Amino acid sequence: MSSHLNLILEPDNPYNTNIHDEKDGRILYQVMTEHGQEIVTKVKNIEGDIIACWQWRDPRPDIIALGTGQPVPLGAWLKKSMMPFKESVTFEDGIGRHFKWKGLGTAPLPLELYSEDNKKHPIAQFVKSHSIFTSSPTDPSPSLQRVQAKLLVDERGQQILDLVVVSFLVLEKNRRAIENATTMVGR
Repeated sequence: MSSHLNLILEPDNPYNTNIHDEKDGRILYQVMTEHGQEIVTKVKNIEGDIIACWQWRDPRPDIIALGTGQPVPLGAWLKKSMMPFKESVTFEDGIGRHFKWKGLGTAPLPLELYSEDNKKHPIAQFVKSHSIFTSSPTDPSPSLQRVQAKLLVDERGQQILDLVVVSFLVLEKNRRAIENATTMVGR
């Protein structure tokens, strides 16, 4: 039986959140964004080490530094598909394996990460927060329950967990910015 890691975003905000393990509640990552002359997001792991830091530079591409690495344009790490209408980006881990996030558009497709060697089963998947109606045999009247945003990561994804989390945060931040801009234009 595979061991999935369910990461909860609390609050549901990819640039200011604590990410904790659903099973034991341990905070595995903290994401903080500082708004000054520059807007900078930092991601810290459970040990308190900064594993990523990126500077927002709208409309220019963001700049990101992974760990103690040199800052690079975001597109040098997360490479967009050159194919029109392909809503995906790829990245490479430290030993040369390739990974692809799919479902980046505003369409209601799930955001999923696949490894180069298995394109059928995602190694990570984001489940957006949503509300559901629930009832029970003891209380049949339906009540509204909020389901928290989750990043589901399988054993393969856990091997590169820092990269999974950081790439997800960057992509989800950008997806929400596009979604919010689209909503604002429609008003």
